[in-house]
Amino acid sequence: MGGIYHNIMNHKGMTLAEIVLGMLVLAAAALAATSVIAVVNSGKMRNARSDTQGGSLDLQALSHARATLELLKDAVSTDATRSAPLVVSVNSYDTTSSLPAAFKNAPINGTRTYLVSSVAGTDLKKVKVAVAWTDP
Repeated sequence: MGGIYHNIMNHKGMTLAEIVLGMLVLAAAALAATSVIAVVNSGKMRNARSDTQGGSLDLQALSHARATLELLKDAVSTDATRSAPLVVSVNSYDTTSSLPAAFKNAPINGTRTYLVSSVAGTDLKKVKVAVAWTDP
């Protein structure tokens, strides 16, 4: 029994070289995992298209949604000269007409709508912007 106890007590831990080597192995594994994730996700993003004048349709849709939110931000500004009431409605407001022609016309047929609703128990408003298109 004394021999086993003696061997355990003489184990002093890992050396600095072992720690650095372990960190390098973990870093390489993390890099490989992120590369695999990037390859898998790249299939979900549409390729840049010359007929849409602005790159991938996903990124264009995101840009069109952000533009709508920026315009609506003025409707709830604290500056009285810029502020107009943001009307709560059960109907969606269609802003497709202000989209660029390359995005709203065939073959993409993009649309953009927004819906404003109240947040229960507060003066806050919830805005939902939807940008949709058909893949040509």
